[in-house]
Amino acid sequence: MQIRKPRHKLLTFLCWFLGCSLHFWSILALYYCSFPGNPTLTITAAIGYIIVVIVILFSVKNRKSALLVSLIGFLAVAAWFNSIQPKTNASYPEELTPAYAEFNADMVTIHNVRNCDYRTKDDFDVNYESRTYNLSELKTLDVYMNYWGMEEIAHAFLSFGFSDG
Repeated sequence: MQIRKPRHKLLTFLCWFLGCSLHFWSILALYYCSFPGNPTLTITAAIGYIIVVIVILFSVKNRKSALLVSLIGFLAVAAWFNSIQPKTNASYPEELTPAYAEFNADMVTIHNVRNCDYRTKDDFDVNYESRTYNLSELKTLDVYMNYWGMEEIAHAFLSFGFSDG
């Protein structure tokens, strides 16, 4: 009996830690994604979620049941978050033209590849060009991550190595 008690306490702690972490993620998802451009509704959604979870945790007598019931809120937020579609109609600066590709067997032509001529960081000419690649000549693919500020924010870069250099 003494051996099970510490294990039971550890398992209980881990369950509560996981539950709190999932609810914290839900609060952040609601705060950052729920109503872009309307800070009042964003804060209301996050605070409302916190209140509902607290009410559930304190109104249900059995703590394990309360945690499980409160996780329905997390599942609802996760399902909503997963349904958010990326915006493809955003307004970009005029100098940014989206690239697109055309495939023909092993050949791919990428149009609107941006190639800038920089004189200074603020003075540059933007040139667009089309480039054709033979995918059967692809030999290597390197992935680079460029972090700045926080580790959670980064740009991913892909570098393709072809047999002809």
